[in-house]
Amino acid sequence: MSPVAVNALAFAVVLGSTEAFRVKPKKRVRPGVTLHDKSAEHKRHTEQYQPWAACGVRGAGSKRNGTNINIINGDDAATCDWRWQVGLRETLEKRPFCGGMLISPGWVLTAAHCAAAPGLNVLAGITGLNSGESTEQHRWASQVIRHPSYDVGPPSASWDIALIRLESPMEMGECVGTVCMPSGGDITPGSKCWITGWGSRRQRAGSMTGQNSMVDPVLDRTPGATSSLPTTLQEAQVTIVSNEDCVKQKGYTQAEIGPSEICAQGLSSKGVTDACQGDSGGPLVCESEGKYSIYGATSWGKGCGDEHHPGVWARIYEAYDWIQHTIETTTGPPPARKVCASFTKAHYADFLNHCNCPDGLFCSRNGGLFPGCPTALADVDIPAPFFSQSCTDCTCHAFG
Repeated sequence: MSPVAVNALAFAVVLGSTEAFRVKPKKRVRPGVTLHDKSAEHKRHTEQYQPWAACGVRGAGSKRNGTNINIINGDDAATCDWRWQVGLRETLEKRPFCGGMLISPGWVLTAAHCAAAPGLNVLAGITGLNSGESTEQHRWASQVIRHPSYDVGPPSASWDIALIRLESPMEMGECVGTVCMPSGGDITPGSKCWITGWGSRRQRAGSMTGQNSMVDPVLDRTPGATSSLPTTLQEAQVTIVSNEDCVKQKGYTQAEIGPSEICAQGLSSKGVTDACQGDSGGPLVCESEGKYSIYGATSWGKGCGDEHHPGVWARIYEAYDWIQHTIETTTGPPPARKVCASFTKAHYADFLNHCNCPDGLFCSRNGGLFPGCPTALADVDIPAPFFSQSCTDCTCHAFG
């Protein structure tokens, strides 16, 4: 199996599923109150002296003229504008392959297909990936909790939502903050909202259709793959499309668009605005009374920027009770990152809970007689340059 094929499978396995689960409805917080606020009086006192402590407040960049609103057919975001935007990456050196949003200093909300296990590095406080901004922060994930009803399909992904618990909380400030959770009802069709991400500005040739294609830019050799990836966070305005219209007036079927999904699409002088590969897990936010709440996590779609197929986001309002319940009941110190054996390439397991062999070596469970080890990619041992962290008899060897 070639390294490219192995990595393609590694990205595909993130699209797992779990059994159904719904928690009983819980009391919703009021607009503008984050999940960890215990006292409204304390919140007002804190915001009076620390304005960046409030959720849903855009950064200083939001004050610039935004008339050239034009992600697909989007614009460069201003520095420190979308303070809750984070990027998920495999290592400190790689660019984000998915997005997400801070909903509290220690928790990130993203798409389930973006996160299968800890080993993710979460990047915050940055707009330009190559700018070396002093406001940058990063934390390693300590836990990944997918929505228990997550199902990759067919015919489509549903309940594509996951929570990432950080090893330690992010520091709130002018460039890092939290987005508000939805309350007081779901967003209505026709509402104008915003999407952001570092994903492709056009669908890359040869890639999967849909935003949930997690093509690693380092591995993607298709023409124009690198040039279509922005180094600056992109923003675009979209309009919420009802699920009924998404089926009856657009190109989706009733089976593809369920209650856990929300459709949206925009139009500017540049063309249709939409999310694309690499934007997965990122936010769809809507403003009310000066504060922004999260209503969608970028999930999938048929193509990118296709006027007949709006983008599809996981509907956060429908998962609110599960999100609140999970955070409230996940207590105690964050678990330590899983460690790999000393002979492996890295000290810690990666985001698929794999330990990687040194370059040029493959894993074996029989002292190097032939390759093959357990992985997250299959139910049987396969020859691969990595193996599941829990394997106790796996070693790395050179094979001709």
